[in-house]
Amino acid sequence: ARNDLLLKRMAIEQITGQPFSALSRLSDSARLPRLEPADGEAWAAQAEAHDYAVQLKQIDRRIAEFEVEKARAAHYPTVNLTASHSPAGAATGYSAPTTTSTAMLSISIPIFEGGGTEAKLDETIALEDKAQNDLLSATRQAGGTARENCARFLAGVARIESLSRLLETSRAAVGATQMGYKVGSRTSADVLRTVDVFYATRRDLIRARYDALLALLQLKAATASLTTDEVAQVNSLLLPEVVPAASPGVLR
Repeated sequence: ARNDLLLKRMAIEQITGQPFSALSRLSDSARLPRLEPADGEAWAAQAEAHDYAVQLKQIDRRIAEFEVEKARAAHYPTVNLTASHSPAGAATGYSAPTTTSTAMLSISIPIFEGGGTEAKLDETIALEDKAQNDLLSATRQAGGTARENCARFLAGVARIESLSRLLETSRAAVGATQMGYKVGSRTSADVLRTVDVFYATRRDLIRARYDALLALLQLKAATASLTTDEVAQVNSLLLPEVVPAASPGVLR
C-alpha cells in the first residue's frame, strides 16, 4: 500500500511539475451540494445540446454543409467584370494626352470537365453525411455520459446515507464488543472483527463521498454548466491539510 501511494505521489508530481505536498481532504461534516433537477433525462437533454464535443461536431457539420454548397456552385455560370481607367497624360502610344476608360464583362458557362465537378460534389456530400453521423454519435455519447454521472451521484448520495447509518452501528458494536471482552463474554478475535468492520465501513463512506462529488463535477462539466463559483463551492468543502489517521484505539 505504501508503494502504491508513493507511485501515485510521483504521478502527481509529474502532472503538476511540483514537489508533492499534503492534499486537502473532504471535511467529515461537509454536506454535498444538491442536484437540481434530480432528473437524469433533463441533464441528458442539456448535455446533448451544450456539451463541448457536441458543439465542435455541430461546427464541423456546418462547415461540411458550406463545402457542399461550394461544390454545387461549380456547376453555375461565372460572371467576371473588369474595368480600368487611365487619366489624361497617363496613356501611352498617343500623340496628345488622352483619357481612356475600359470595361469588360465575361460569362463562363461550365459544360463538361471530365467528371471532376461531379466527383467533388459526391465527395463533399459523403463528408457531410460523415459529419452528421459524428454529430449524432457525439450527441448520444454526451447524453449517455450525463445519465451515467447523474445516476452515479444519486446512487452515491443514497450510499452515503446508508453507510453513515452503518458506521454508527459499527461504532456501537465495537463499544459493546470491547465491553464484552472486559467481562469475559467476548474474545479478542471478536473485538478485532468488529474493529475491522468499523474501519472498512469508514473507508467505504469516505470513498463514496469522493465518488459522489466527482460524479457531480463530471456531470456539470458534461453539460457545459460547470462554473468557477461551483468549483469554489467544492473547494470550500475541503480542509486545508490532511489530518493524521486515528490510531487503532480511537474511533472517529
